[in-house]
Amino acid sequence: MLGKKRKKQFTAPPIPTSPQWETRSMKPLVDGRVPGVDGSLWLYRSVPLSSITDAKTTEDMLAGGRGLSQAFEELAKMATPGINRTQSKASYREFHVLLLNVPTYYSAPEESPIRGYLNSEFRDRFVQRRELLFGVKLTPTASDGGVKKAWESFIYTLMYTGTMMTEYDRDTDEVSAALARAGFTVPSKETLRWADSWWSHGRSKGVPTLRHDDHLHYITQMSAKYEIEDHHSIASCRNWPETGIPGEFAISYTALRDLDIGYTEVTDPLVRWAPRLIDSGARVISVRGLVEPQKVTRAQLRSQKQKIRADIQEYHENNKTPRDEQEEGEANLAQMEGSYARGEAPATLMDTSVIIGFDGVQKDVRKITPPGVELDTLTDLQPAAWYETMLCSNVRANPHKQDLPQTTISFAALANLSKVGDSDGALLGFTESDGQPVYISASAASRGDSFPLFLVAGSTGSGKSLCLQWMAHSWGLAKVPQIIVDPKQKSDFSASTRASGGSVSSFDDLVDSDGPLDPIRYNPDRALGVQDASDMISRVRPLSTYDMDSYETPIANALRYGVERGAEASGQALRIAANDGVIPLEIVEQIEGFAQTYPMFRATYGMHPGQSPVMATSGITLFKVGDSKFSNPAHNAGDIRFETPAIRTSVNVMKQIVRAAVTNLSGRGGVLHIDEAWVYEKAAPDELIELGRLARSQNVLVVLYTQTPKGPLSLGLGGFISRGLIGHIPAEGEDTSQASAGIKLFGSESPQILRRIVSREKESGANNWNSLKALWDVDSGTGERTLVRPAVWYHADLSGNIAPVEVKIPDSFFKLASTNPDDIAAREKEERMGIA
Repeated sequence: MLGKKRKKQFTAPPIPTSPQWETRSMKPLVDGRVPGVDGSLWLYRSVPLSSITDAKTTEDMLAGGRGLSQAFEELAKMATPGINRTQSKASYREFHVLLLNVPTYYSAPEESPIRGYLNSEFRDRFVQRRELLFGVKLTPTASDGGVKKAWESFIYTLMYTGTMMTEYDRDTDEVSAALARAGFTVPSKETLRWADSWWSHGRSKGVPTLRHDDHLHYITQMSAKYEIEDHHSIASCRNWPETGIPGEFAISYTALRDLDIGYTEVTDPLVRWAPRLIDSGARVISVRGLVEPQKVTRAQLRSQKQKIRADIQEYHENNKTPRDEQEEGEANLAQMEGSYARGEAPATLMDTSVIIGFDGVQKDVRKITPPGVELDTLTDLQPAAWYETMLCSNVRANPHKQDLPQTTISFAALANLSKVGDSDGALLGFTESDGQPVYISASAASRGDSFPLFLVAGSTGSGKSLCLQWMAHSWGLAKVPQIIVDPKQKSDFSASTRASGGSVSSFDDLVDSDGPLDPIRYNPDRALGVQDASDMISRVRPLSTYDMDSYETPIANALRYGVERGAEASGQALRIAANDGVIPLEIVEQIEGFAQTYPMFRATYGMHPGQSPVMATSGITLFKVGDSKFSNPAHNAGDIRFETPAIRTSVNVMKQIVRAAVTNLSGRGGVLHIDEAWVYEKAAPDELIELGRLARSQNVLVVLYTQTPKGPLSLGLGGFISRGLIGHIPAEGEDTSQASAGIKLFGSESPQILRRIVSREKESGANNWNSLKALWDVDSGTGERTLVRPAVWYHADLSGNIAPVEVKIPDSFFKLASTNPDDIAAREKEERMGIA
């Protein structure tokens, strides 16, 4: 009986008859030099990454490419130019630019006090690991390093074969200095190891591979190899599971055939082609070539122009009309040669090869090819293309070599990384384009001697309240003391505050107590307390206009008199002064009567000793409106002193809460959140400016949440706002002044950012992915909402960077924090059922 036909297996490699290498490089040296298996020696440096596509200004954007540009120009100077390319080419420096963009699982910083919580909530979140390396093939020269160096070099040569190391020292020093001037740094040992094994995500270099015509499969787990052998075809992966096979992934290698960007200015978005490839799933971009000095390129252009001119002349002599492309070519060459003659042209990258490896099996590269770029699938050249991307490789798979001005590569935004925020703190979210974690530190501004105001500007529905609760939750778990002031009617952050271990107080609690917000009571400096209490009474104006004008100074003196005799609160101090005849009793009685009539004032005007002032815990303390008769001023209100007593006393409570909070948090590295900050702007605009001056020295971060950034801008707070967030702010008709004010506060001039800020979440009934608002799909039958993409906020950080950030909140916390009416109703229903 015939046995069952065995499936075709992975083909075993032939037994080698010469040394085999897993990659094209050997063990790197600590100074960044990497020996190649072919006996070559390369020097690799790390290129600093920066936010280029999201840069605030054109100058910031161009700065991201100047390092590469300088490096190429430095290498061009090292060549020995002859009269033509043939004579000069031997002295050209060979370079390798390697961009790696590989997804890895999120891991919180080791020093984070909430590392376990973050790793648990975001354990399935991928982030992009990105590295940009710049390599130069070194040239050996004679050395006089002495006997010791010669012996060390001899030992190294025995170990690795090739030219003695001492013969590379002079060139190493020269190239290293040139790349240092370009701002490049020595890569870490771990970076070089990872760069030489990126296809296995930094694990073993040697992994099984399976070659197909237009892609390579990498097998990182043996279970995947057995799964493929036992259940699937090796010759084709067309019928493999759509979800993939665990422990296996594919890379499709392509070659850059052409860059159709012509003589485009480096400020044009078309020039920045690299991020568009990354957005299409590029995992590796390798650029190799030679650097040619401008002088040689000019001679080459002149020669080509003369040849074309001779061909045109021949056409004329034979009474024929030259072809259009000949005349166009002559004009282009003349233009280029003129630039080189004026010394304006950049160095040339000769025989440039660009290999791009995309994630997955790409059946049609045209679908992922961005404008201005032509890609060619490297059919039957996939292993060679992979080898070309390796460090120190002498393998070349790209049939499309090009001569390019170095600016085409330098300003392609290869060094782009959308990264903002601080090194630690609350996890706000992840950058939209590159998936980098964004942390907000409560103390980074004070540590860095920066201004302490943090502005969050966004309209209703932008997700502003969710940002507040999520940051407060993260800081709360880390035991950062915080006070949240929420003057909005029917707003309640109680559920999320308690989930963070915080406490909740309402304005009801304050008005039922004996002046817990009395300035004399909460201020440790009683002299300052007297000053603040006097200022408070002057602004609230509990007396008639005539009496206030007449007794403003006597009231201040009476407060001082009472405090000097042991008074602990404003009303107690005035009563002591009245009993001793320092101020008329009827004036004090009028103020007391006002306090009894308006409970909001009573919360700030203590009459008896023994009441404790408002204090913050080591976590979160929330002050909400509750059922109290808190009266907000109108958005267009004028001077608060001329508003109704209800409004005057309400905004006074806001002011005293903020003052008490800053006093209580001072020196503790705390955070004060002020929601609906426009109320505070109306209540005490000078107080905000004072906060900007003093909060830094007090080590308090003040976070202002507002729908109207024009307010802080008009108050002159821009100089005190060091960072913040700006979300969706719709235009009012054609008026985008609120959104414009927001980005102006953050020092941006980008029209692209402005367009995104005002974009609506729906266009023609479909989700608009350019909008910053959260995008939802709604079931037409049940009305059930499904989140498609969380809200996006532009974050401007302390380093001057700005980038869009997806504020991804874990489901477990979102249920507690959502301010959507349906979510609130569901939360209240669950609470009632729990009580029942």
